[in-house]
Amino acid sequence: MAPMQGLAGHLFRAVYLSIFEGVDHSYCPFVRLRGGQFSTRDHQELVAGLSVGDGFTPQIIATSPSEARALCELLADYGHRRVNLNLGCPAPMETKRKKGAGLLPFPDEVEKLLETLCRFEPTLAVSVKTRLGLRLKGEFSDLVPVFNRFPLSAIIVHPRTAKQMYSGAVAWEYFGQQAKLLTMPVIANGDLRTLYDALNVLEAFPWIAGLMIGRGILRDPFLPAVIKELDLPSPRADTLRHFHDKLLETYERSGMSPGHILDKMRELWKHLAYNFEDAPKVARRFKKVRSLDGLQDLVNSLFLSPITSRPTKSPW
Repeated sequence: MAPMQGLAGHLFRAVYLSIFEGVDHSYCPFVRLRGGQFSTRDHQELVAGLSVGDGFTPQIIATSPSEARALCELLADYGHRRVNLNLGCPAPMETKRKKGAGLLPFPDEVEKLLETLCRFEPTLAVSVKTRLGLRLKGEFSDLVPVFNRFPLSAIIVHPRTAKQMYSGAVAWEYFGQQAKLLTMPVIANGDLRTLYDALNVLEAFPWIAGLMIGRGILRDPFLPAVIKELDLPSPRADTLRHFHDKLLETYERSGMSPGHILDKMRELWKHLAYNFEDAPKVARRFKKVRSLDGLQDLVNSLFLSPITSRPTKSPW
């Protein structure tokens, strides 16, 4: 499960993993230092992650070796045994500070960060999540030899540039050319929304170590189990309804404000809408919801409608 900022926090992950099968490993949205410590939100993410054990990795975002070192020291103090370096965040507010994908045009600075992180081996196993570049996908070719100098446990590659954000073509052909040169396990990420997307990638690149799925899980929570050919619950609609109810209840019990809960649930249903007939219309209806009561009324009406079958063709 990908580290989806604002969407897949520890409450979401706990509920999802208690209901759906197929996910081997999850990553928290990146944590950072604020006044030399973690924020309350980040602290909660990291403490919750410890309960998952080997199935969880904290992700950090940093721009300097000193910042990366301080983050790793705190993670080790918490008791974590893994760390993932975010070199893929495309948000301009991060990239302009040379964080996330903003570091990709600077191989020397990436190397210094990795040198710092890998000094924590074997206490912390180090992995990387990256895009191909900030503005140009060719930036990745300069980074391949840098990555290969370090004993990374894995590298997760989203074959887009940060400039593309989450739109435009995924450069799978370029991914195949460059990622095969890497000496550590490679995990593919990016627009894996259906079983057919996943199978196409696995068939095209049989040497990869696995798939990281983000928005595809939001759109179809059963997708990891489908990929693994696990038995699915029937009827599927009952499980989806249980997921919605349990997640909403968990958010409410956490003390989260109604407005914040509504924002999170509307964003989730923007994706879950694709399980129902006339998905774009359903998504628009959730966008217009202005209260939790209105949200529940809409959800109640939806489950009187048939759930669509999975698409039979890959969109790419």
